[in-house]
Amino acid sequence: MSPLDMDPYQKSLEDVDAALKRLNATLASYKMSSTTKPAVPDSSNTQRPVSTSAPKARTTQKVKTEAKEIPVKPTPVPKRDAAPKTKVVPQANGNGNHHAAPIPSPALPPKPIQPSNGHVVPAIPSTVAPDNDRSHVESISEHPQARPGRLWQEVLQVRFCDRSSNEIMLHGPGLAEMKKAGQEADLEDIERLLEDITSMHETFAHGIYDGYVIPSRIVLSQKYLQLGYPDLAAGEAYKALMLCDSVRDSADIYHGDVVAQLHQLIPQIPLVERIRQLKLDVEGEKAPPTSRAPGEDMDVEVDVWCRYHYLPWAYRLLSASLMFCACLKSACYYARMGMENLEKSMEGQRDSWLDDVITGCHSAVQQIQHPEYVVLPGDEKNFPELGMVRREVYPWNEWEPDRLEELPEINAMMAEVAPKLEVRATELPALAVYDDEDDEEIPMCTQLGVFAKEDIAPGEIILSETSVLTANNKLQDSLCDACNADLPALDSPAASEVRECDQCETVFCNAACLEKAEATYHRATCGNDLDVLLRDVPPEEAAESLYTLLLMRAIAMADVQDCHPLELDEVRYIWGDFIDEPWQDFVAPKFSHESRVDPDEHDKAHGDIVRTLPWSFEHNVRLPIQILERMEIDPFGETNYDLWVCNTLFAKFRGTASARLSGQKGSGTRARGPEVSAVHPMWCLANHSCDPNVTWEWGTNIELKVRGEGVQWHGKGEEGGVRLKREGGIKKGEEILNHYCDIELPVRERREWASGALGGDCQCERCVWEERHEVGAGGEDSEEGSNDDDGSDEQ
Repeated sequence: MSPLDMDPYQKSLEDVDAALKRLNATLASYKMSSTTKPAVPDSSNTQRPVSTSAPKARTTQKVKTEAKEIPVKPTPVPKRDAAPKTKVVPQANGNGNHHAAPIPSPALPPKPIQPSNGHVVPAIPSTVAPDNDRSHVESISEHPQARPGRLWQEVLQVRFCDRSSNEIMLHGPGLAEMKKAGQEADLEDIERLLEDITSMHETFAHGIYDGYVIPSRIVLSQKYLQLGYPDLAAGEAYKALMLCDSVRDSADIYHGDVVAQLHQLIPQIPLVERIRQLKLDVEGEKAPPTSRAPGEDMDVEVDVWCRYHYLPWAYRLLSASLMFCACLKSACYYARMGMENLEKSMEGQRDSWLDDVITGCHSAVQQIQHPEYVVLPGDEKNFPELGMVRREVYPWNEWEPDRLEELPEINAMMAEVAPKLEVRATELPALAVYDDEDDEEIPMCTQLGVFAKEDIAPGEIILSETSVLTANNKLQDSLCDACNADLPALDSPAASEVRECDQCETVFCNAACLEKAEATYHRATCGNDLDVLLRDVPPEEAAESLYTLLLMRAIAMADVQDCHPLELDEVRYIWGDFIDEPWQDFVAPKFSHESRVDPDEHDKAHGDIVRTLPWSFEHNVRLPIQILERMEIDPFGETNYDLWVCNTLFAKFRGTASARLSGQKGSGTRARGPEVSAVHPMWCLANHSCDPNVTWEWGTNIELKVRGEGVQWHGKGEEGGVRLKREGGIKKGEEILNHYCDIELPVRERREWASGALGGDCQCERCVWEERHEVGAGGEDSEEGSNDDDGSDEQ
C-alpha cells in the first residue's frame, strides 16, 4: 500500500489519538475514575437575543449567574409556576430556512430556576448523589420528589447496541415491558412510571435536566410508550431526532446547546466503555469523521454516541409510535430514514424494529376497506396519516380546574356577557364511553349547563360574547385579525375606522381591536411569517388547519400574557370531552415482533383505553414545534408548551370552536369554508339539543337569541305524522339548549354530524322519539352556522 493510500487511515488514527488525549484531560478536570458518580448536567444560562426595535433587530447578550447553596429545608414545587421563557432568533441560513444563530456555551454555569413571580431561585448544584447515598442530600432537597439520581442513571445508560457484537446489532435491543405485558398491569408499575414521567417533567421545568440532553428525551419517550401514550412518545422521539440532527450540523440553531450538554454528559459514562467506543471506530466498521472546526473538543466522541446510540433509538421510537397512532405515511418515512442511517453507519446492518414497522404499516393498509380510499400497498406517499389517541386529563396535568368548585368564578364571567343566565351542575349522558351492545343504560356524568335566572321572552338576545381566540385559514380574505369580522368595503363610511399594525401591516377592523390584540397576543406574532402557515389549504384539510391555527393563537396569547396556556380565560373552563378511564382496566402494551407486524395488535399500544381524539404527526407534533420556533419560543427549554399541553388544547377546541364561512352578506364575495373559527368560553357551556330553545349567529361577536318556537319533529309508524312544536320563550330555571349541527336534517344525518362533538349518537328527546318512529322526513338545510365537529357532550 502506498503512503498516499495510508493518509486516510493515518488521519483517522491521529483524530482518535487526539480525542483520547482530550478525553483524559477532561477526566482529569472532573477528577473522575472509571466508575463515575451520576451528576445532573449544568446548562447554559445564555439568554437568547430579544427584540429591540422594529424591524425586529436582534442583539445577543450573555448573562452569567453564580450558583448559590440551597438550604436544606425542602420546598414543594409550585403548582402553577411558569417555566422561564427562552427565545430563539430567526436567521436565514443557506437552505432558506430561518434559524437562530448558534450560541456557543464554553462555560456552563448552573441554570437558575425562575418561577412566574419573577424571583430567581438559586441553581441546583451540578453533582447529585445516587438515591442510596445521602452525603449530598442538600443538592436535591429543593425537589425531593424528583429523584434525579435513579432517573439520571437511566439517562446515562441509554444504549442502542453493544457495538462489539454484530449479532446484538442485527436484532437491536428491546424496550422493557411492564411485568404483565398484554394483561391488566400492576398498579405499582403504573404508579412508578407515572411518578417517573412527572419527575422528568419537573426536572425539565426547573432546570435539573437541560432540555437539550438527547438521551433524556429518549428515556421520556420510552416511558410514554410503556404507559400507552404512543402519541406523546412520538413527540419526544421527534425532539430527540431534531437534537441529533443539530449535532451533525454546526449551522443549526441548537448545535451549540446540544453539543455543550453532550460534552458534560459523556464524561459521566465509565471510562472503559468510552475508550472501547472510540477504539471500535478505528478497529471496527468505520472510522470517525475528520472534518470539524478548530477548537472543538470531544467532537469525535459526541459523534460516536449520537450516531451509534441516540440517533437509532430516535428513529426506532418515532417510527413505531407513529405506526401505533395510525400515521402510516410518516411511520414508513422515518423507518426508512432510520434504516438508511444504520446502513451508512453500520455497513449494511439493520434493526428489526424498523423492518417490522415497514411490514406493519403495509399490513395495516391492506386491511383498509373503503370504496373511496384505495391505496396500493407500495404507495407509501399516500398512506393514511390520521388516527385516534387517548383523550384525558393527563395524570401530571395540574392545570385543569375543578369546575364545580370554581362555579362562582365561572358565573362572574357569565354575568359579563349574559346577565340573565347562570351556570349550574347538571347530569348528562357520557356518550363517549357508551356501548349500545354491552351497556343496558347510558352512563351519566356530572357536567355544567347554562340556565335562565328569570323568564325570557322570544326574540331576546341573551348572550353577546367576543373573543380574540380566533383563527382563519384564508390569507387574502379581508378579515379583522383579532375578531375575524369581515372588514368593511373600501367605499363604505366604516372603512375609515380600519387600522393596521405599524410593524407588520396586519389589519384590524378598528382601533379597539388593534389595542386588544396588542395587549393579548399580537406582540408574539408580529413580523414572524406565521401568516404563511396553514393558509389557503385544500378543503379536506380546512377543519384541521383551523384547530392548529387556534393552537397558534393560544400559544401567542399565553406568551404575551405571561401565563400557562391552560390558564387562559378562553380555555380554562372548557371541558375537552376527557374520558375518565380507570387505570385498573389498563392493559400493559407489548413490544414484541408480533405486536409490531400485526395491525390488529397496534391498538393495544394505547393500553386498550378508549381513544376519541383525532391525531396526526403533522398537526400535533411537527407544526406545533414549528410554530414555537417562529414565535422565538424554545421548544426544548420552554415546558409550558410541551406536546401534552397541545393535545389538551386540541381536545378543548374540538367541538367548542364555532366555525363559519367568510365573505360579506350581499357583497358578492364568495363564501367558502370552513374558513373562520373561534372559541367563546361562555357560549360553548350551553349544551346541545336537536330541539334547541335558542339560535346563534356570529359576526363580530357571537349571540344567543331565544327562538320564537320549537323545531318541527318528524316521524312515521303507528303514531305517524309530526309532533307539534313547543312554544317559544324560556322559563326561569329552564336550561339553555344550543345546537351543534343542522337541526333540519333527518335524525341519522344529524347524529352523524354531531357525533364528533358529542362523543357518540345524540340522545336528546327529539332524536330518541324520531328514531323510535322511523324518521323518513327532513327539512331544508339550516342557514344558521354549525359547530365544527369533534368535541364534548357538554362544553
